[in-house]
Amino acid sequence: MKTFELDFGEQGHIGIAITKHGATVDSDLKDKCPYCGLRDCYFNCDQSTYDDELETQEEMIDRKMFNTAIDVVESMVLAHAIAGIDVEAPSYKDGIEQVIKAFVNNRCI
Repeated sequence: MKTFELDFGEQGHIGIAITKHGATVDSDLKDKCPYCGLRDCYFNCDQSTYDDELETQEEMIDRKMFNTAIDVVESMVLAHAIAGIDVEAPSYKDGIEQVIKAFVNNRCI
């Protein structure tokens, strides 16, 4: 098994594991639902209510768009690792970190 860890400081990390049976990506870059704490919940958990105090509908849509963009980055890093690209190289990590910072800095909300 090959494992890779890309740490982006306060932004989070991306972890990759490649085995002979497949590959997985683990990351804490996505924003969590303020109601239940899950990263893939968009007003569909039991705790969610359309209560503007925690998150407005517009903020939820922004969080969903941000998390979708992070999904793309995670998938790209996973594909690159599978293809044999050195995803732990400083220049590669710096490029991914710049993309993540751009997502954070250009949010709609």
